[in-house]
Amino acid sequence: MKEEEGRRLWAELHAKPLEYAGWLSPKDQTDIEIWLERFSERVAAAEGGCACGSEWRVMLLGIPPDLRSAGTFYLWTCQMHDRVNQRLGKPSWLASRPPVWVLQDPNEAVTDEMLQ
Repeated sequence: MKEEEGRRLWAELHAKPLEYAGWLSPKDQTDIEIWLERFSERVAAAEGGCACGSEWRVMLLGIPPDLRSAGTFYLWTCQMHDRVNQRLGKPSWLASRPPVWVLQDPNEAVTDEMLQ
């Protein structure tokens, strides 16, 4: 996959949770699962002849998205990005940026377990 295309796909993945607020409804969760399936197809079709699509699907099976809330979904996107960066020998994505997520539900708290 070309680096520019990879950055665009990551930006899209990280932006998706920002479309939601607070706890996700069952409909929201279904909509996101459908969107992730389509996203996965686009990763698989990316240029460059890499095995990105099959590796992404293996990661999805091993670490399914946490769709309890917009916040946990966002943190999941960061965890997935960090796993790919770790495999590529790149620095942590989450640790290299200030948090961009503002939790919109005051009852939702980010815990250390969410960051594991």
